[in-house]
Amino acid sequence: MKRLVAFCSIAMVVLLTFTLTGCSATFTSPLELNAQKTTLEEASGIIGVPVPVPTYLPEDYEIREVYVTGEHEVTLLISDEVIEKKLVGKQVVTDVGTVVTPQRYDVKSKMRMIIRWYPEGGGPIKLPVEKVQINEGRGFLQGRGDHRALWWDWFPVPGKPGMFELVLAAGKGVSKAELVKVAESVRY
Repeated sequence: MKRLVAFCSIAMVVLLTFTLTGCSATFTSPLELNAQKTTLEEASGIIGVPVPVPTYLPEDYEIREVYVTGEHEVTLLISDEVIEKKLVGKQVVTDVGTVVTPQRYDVKSKMRMIIRWYPEGGGPIKLPVEKVQINEGRGFLQGRGDHRALWWDWFPVPGKPGMFELVLAAGKGVSKAELVKVAESVRY
């Protein structure tokens, strides 16, 4: 009987560990060294339009860090935990010469949102992915190794030039329905 209890206890710990780590909401994504850490207000000034953000996030999640990652591009790191960053890549000297791996940060977060502004507009996203309804528009859900990415276009003023391309990514522990709910809440 003691062996059965011990076996059941070990099995429960293994199962619980697998359940908690097998579908993690945290995933790793790259962040270039030249990304400029800033605030939402400053990012809006840099890209020339207000940065749209989700008005709904899962419980205890918040926008933890904001980066300008291009002339018209902003990255939001969203989580209910501290964002982890690790510097990767370096220059290595070998027998055959110098090998350079570009340095960047590997960032661990629960969600990441990339916002690209096209002042003159742009064409629709065409990816081999699952189509998803987002308010009156359509998005595309793409499964990746440890996360899902939801892509969609948003025209803030219908009939006028200017378009956002938005990419909301989250670890596979965040459901598709929750990801769509966050996307539907995006506003100026």
